[in-house]
This record gives sequence, structure tokens and C-alpha cells, in this order.
Amino acid sequence: MPPSAGWWSIYLTTLFLSEPDSQPRIKTWESAEGEKFYMKINYKILLCLALVASACSPIEMGRRIAGTSIQALEEEEKGRFSGIALAGVEESYDGVYAVLEDQGFYIYLDSPGKGYLTAMWFDRVFPQCIDTTEVGFFFKEESPGQTRIDVVSLNSDLARFVAELVFDELNQLEWIGMMEQGESEEEEETSIQKFDPFQ
Repeated sequence: MPPSAGWWSIYLTTLFLSEPDSQPRIKTWESAEGEKFYMKINYKILLCLALVASACSPIEMGRRIAGTSIQALEEEEKGRFSGIALAGVEESYDGVYAVLEDQGFYIYLDSPGKGYLTAMWFDRVFPQCIDTTEVGFFFKEESPGQTRIDVVSLNSDLARFVAELVFDELNQLEWIGMMEQGESEEEEETSIQKFDPFQ
């Protein structure tokens, strides 16, 4: 059986961190400059081994960053606007996904199982943001055949604009629509706002 990755990490770490005089297989330098260069190489190799051993790949790092981004959107209160879709969660998710794709926005993170997706590139229709400003869409069953869609962004003006745009487009689809709702004074004071896109 070939040695495991962990065994090789220990072996190579020991090999390269050993004193030059005690490890004749490794080329040594007598000058101070050569020793410094030697140590830099060792630490670079050690860093690479640590990354491999911890399985910290670029994909995994991207997932961690994305998770932080989703958490920030989930916790956002001011830039959150909601509507009720007259369809199940899966159909509502597919409807929003189709609208975003049709409008040319970039969906960079989506999870049907967890009920959310995020998109960017809204600067082409909303100049008061940059291309990487995120808008998140969260889906939750409100009742059988009805799904609550939260449109969230740290840019509250963008969140309102996108919510109106997406909800209006959903109303144009034959297989889904949005429940018409007026805003009461109490609802206007809350951070989560439900509104009729046609008002």
C-alpha cells in the first residue's frame, strides 16, 4: 500500500527543516545569503504541504467566502423586500432563475436544496451599484402552493429595484404569478416589506 499523504507530509517536513549539516542529501550553502535562500525554499515547501494536508483548495476557500456572503445577506434587514409567489418552492425557484437568466444577470451561487440563489451584474440596469454588488433570493414555503420570496441586498435601493423587476416578470409567466398585496402602515415600519409590484 503506498504511503498516505499525511506520511509524506511528515517525511518531507522533517527532511527540509533538518539542519544542513545533519542531512547530507540536501545541498547546503556556506554563506549566510545561501542559508537564507535555503530557508525560504523550505518554508515555501512547508506551506504547500500544509495546504495539501488540510485540503484547503481554491474551491473550498471559495465555498467559505460564499458562505460568509450568504450569511451577511440572510442577516440583512433594511435591504429586504418580499413577495408571495402563487407556486411551490421549486416552481418559484425555477421562475426566478429563469427571469435572472433572461435578463442577463450572472447567477454565481445557487442551492435549490437550501432554497437560495445569489446574482450580480445589476449595474447594467441599476447604475447606482457596481457589477459585483450581490442580490440574494431566499425561498420559503408560506402555505401549500404559496412561496415567500425574499429579495435581499446590502444596497437597499438595489434590492427594491430588483424585487419590483423580478416580481413583475414572474407575473408575466403563465405557470406562476405573484399575490397582489397592499402595504399597511405597520408593514411600512418593518424591515421586511411586502408590496404589490403594480402599485
